[in-house]
Amino acid sequence: MHYHAFRRLIPAAAIVCVVASACHRSRHHGATTLRITGICPLLADGSRQQLYAGDPTTGHVVAVSTTNGQPVRSSVAGNAVAGMALDRCYDQLFAALPDEQGIAVLDLRSFRRIARLGLGAPTYALASGWEDHVIAVTTRGLLDVGVDDFTTRTLQADVDPHAIVCSDRRGSRAWLIQSVDDAIAVSRFELSTDAPPATSVPSSLQGRSIGACASFDADRVYVGTDGEDGIYVLDGETLAKLGSIGVGPDLVSLAVNATGTRMYVSRGGGLVESLNLDTYARGRDLFAASDVTERGLIVAPNNQSLFVTGSDESLSAYPLFDVRIDMPTVLRIGQCGALTLDGTPLAPWFMFANSMPGYLYVDAPQSEDPRFFDLACDTGFVLLFSGRFDAAGHAEIPFHITPDYAAPSEVVLQAAELPRRGRANLRISNPLAVQILARTCR
Repeated sequence: MHYHAFRRLIPAAAIVCVVASACHRSRHHGATTLRITGICPLLADGSRQQLYAGDPTTGHVVAVSTTNGQPVRSSVAGNAVAGMALDRCYDQLFAALPDEQGIAVLDLRSFRRIARLGLGAPTYALASGWEDHVIAVTTRGLLDVGVDDFTTRTLQADVDPHAIVCSDRRGSRAWLIQSVDDAIAVSRFELSTDAPPATSVPSSLQGRSIGACASFDADRVYVGTDGEDGIYVLDGETLAKLGSIGVGPDLVSLAVNATGTRMYVSRGGGLVESLNLDTYARGRDLFAASDVTERGLIVAPNNQSLFVTGSDESLSAYPLFDVRIDMPTVLRIGQCGALTLDGTPLAPWFMFANSMPGYLYVDAPQSEDPRFFDLACDTGFVLLFSGRFDAAGHAEIPFHITPDYAAPSEVVLQAAELPRRGRANLRISNPLAVQILARTCR
């Protein structure tokens, strides 16, 4: 996004930034803890700055604020929830119901169940699909389900009910990951075209899959395993094995941030390690107060915090960055609001933008816990604003997505502060990947 286009998104105004801790390996403890019996995989909603936790024992879906980690509202989706996904306009939440053999549809404005999509088979993992579709793992196979017209298309038959499915940011591509006889099979499906599916080389991926994530532009898919190789890196289209990230064995969970630049992994204890996804160099470690459960990590949509599901049935938030920048990361035409920053009182701050994430290092990339901006430096990197925090260490920029705004579009934002002179004192914020929804999303 060009500078002037962004100026229409966020007009020049006084800004503020917030600082957490020094930039080195350190122990962090969650400031807030929520307790839910038997949490299944979590779901992030950048339009409301919330996470959704589905309960497989009670069938409740609980909305949790990413600002303070506290529950906001709750709804009953069915008897049990096995997986969740959002529609492309962030209006509806889909919850897989194994017992009811279908998908519950929750309206996110009222947070009530408004429909059930009967599939005639127990339903498990879900992923957002193309336009008004959702991808579902069922005992009938992997199904492409039309939410509006109730149509179904079988993408692949004979699917393991424990399979993992994930999709790219636009829902145009999906990956199915299955564990078969101590090996992992990955299939790729193009959802917006008639291109044939692709499959990984048989027996080339060893172990049992514990999670999968796609890169920001879907050119890579990361497949986490409990085996010696840790995480496999595959070409997002051909599924050729590009390499592996040696964080195994016994990995139980992985999560990638919204800009696709940083990964967080756990082997089931209290230690959570971070990796920079360009060089796979180690970043800052985090120590959770409870052992991490399988698939128990998720990054908040604003990338400020890591949420951890603990073996003591807790859901805790842990801060990740020294300076905090916040706003909804999914916006609609006509929406108004404010971008906020929090940091060191009276310190000067700077805010940068680009149309794509990347790596702009302050420290040497291979140093311990190197600082870097999660922004591409060769595609329109710009300094948007600069100023000084107020006495409380806070700043705000009001924004309005005007009716003539070119949508859909995306912009990546990141801030820094310099409380004392010298590069060594630079403190960097969490990056925001802000998405402007299409005009059809009202």
